[in-house]
This record gives sequence, C-alpha cells and structure tokens, in this order.
Amino acid sequence: TMADDRSSKRPRTTSRANGESTFDDARIVALESEIRTLRLQLLRSDAEVALLRQRLQCFEVRHDVLPVVTPTPTPTVDLSRLDTGLVTHIVSFLGTSLELRNLALT
Repeated sequence: TMADDRSSKRPRTTSRANGESTFDDARIVALESEIRTLRLQLLRSDAEVALLRQRLQCFEVRHDVLPVVTPTPTPTVDLSRLDTGLVTHIVSFLGTSLELRNLALT
C-alpha cells in the first residue's frame, strides 16, 4: 500500500531519553496529516469537476440552434425636429380647414 511505501522512506528519528517524540517527529506527523487532508480535498474537487463536466455535456447535447430573425426596419419620423412654421407651410398646400391646422400645431 501507499502507507507502507511512505513508512519505508521515512527517515529514522531519534527519541529523547524519556521516550517522548522529538520536535521533528511532531512536525512530520502534522505534515502527513495535512497531506491526507489535501489529498481528500483534491479527490472531492476532482469529483466536482467530473460532475460539472457531465452537466455541461448534457447542456451541449440539448442545445438547439434558434433561427435568427432580423426585423425589417419600419420608417420613423422624428417629430421633435418639426417646427410650427413647417406645419403651417404644409397645411397651406393641403387647403384644409383651420381646425385641422390648429390640431396639427398642438
């Protein structure tokens, strides 16, 4: 197993006379614990990435191409540029009643 491989590569540490672990031993244990934690996080991340890739493939398969509709432009008139003098001039050509002219000027 991997644990057996790592233990055979671990350098021999010296112990104090009273049998307590040295500072190096404690540091090694802490680092090995951190490595195990990081490996678990990596496995979880790999699983999450695989799941997200699978979901993405589902969306790509269902992707339908929608037709592009280009609306035909409708002619518009900017009435903000129209002044009363122009309206009066147009009405004079039409020969319409004064009421229609007054309506156009409002």
